[in-house]
Amino acid sequence: MTEETGQEMLGLEEIREQIDETDKAILELLARRSRLVSSVAEVKAQSGDSRILRPAREIVQMRHFLTWFKERGLDMPVSGFSAIWREIIAASVSQQTPLRVMHLSETLTTARERFGNAAEYLMIDNPNDALVKLDANANTIAVLPLENTTWWENLPEGVTVFGALPYLSQASKADIKSLCVGCIAIEASGEDVTLLSCPIEGFPSNDTDAHILTSSDTHHLIMVEGFINTDRIGELVGSFGSLEIMDSLLAGEKS
Repeated sequence: MTEETGQEMLGLEEIREQIDETDKAILELLARRSRLVSSVAEVKAQSGDSRILRPAREIVQMRHFLTWFKERGLDMPVSGFSAIWREIIAASVSQQTPLRVMHLSETLTTARERFGNAAEYLMIDNPNDALVKLDANANTIAVLPLENTTWWENLPEGVTVFGALPYLSQASKADIKSLCVGCIAIEASGEDVTLLSCPIEGFPSNDTDAHILTSSDTHHLIMVEGFINTDRIGELVGSFGSLEIMDSLLAGEKS
């Protein structure tokens, strides 16, 4: 008798009892995970590692999760499963150090989907207000829109773009609506893209290696494939005429 056949023969009450037992097991595992997270916080404090967010590590975790979900062929919608997993990760982050997320009214929903309900959310009037409040300890980040704004032209020193939203969207790059910014160390995740500021004048109109996310009167914000740090910018200059990079504008996710 297969497990599936055995499950089909169970009565409703028996199935509910097994669900209750499974729920208890899940809670115990979450408690164990929470204790491990506390241990991580202690080790980081001893080593002087003050990083709250590790975007590359989180995106790798989410990719593994999505692969696992696909292999299992589960009936539950992937959006529900991924939301649960995101909340677990977000709660672990806030357990170590409370995270403050600045946002505009139009970016609150995607910000909450990305950083979870455990974070503190602060409404701001415009993107420039957020940029001046980002702290060097990365306790505070911001989720800023791309439409009708050019905040990306004037990033303060040390501030980077470390993610694109909607999070893990299967949509095309053209559907990216907002970016995550903060004093976050950028690491490669294996499937990355890089954001660069490129003067409009001299930009090759037929170039297929770059996607224009948005533009100001004088510059394009472009996305190119791969993790391209400041040492490799020279390799691209020949393709685009000239480039300007401000503290390595990198988004650690490829949609």
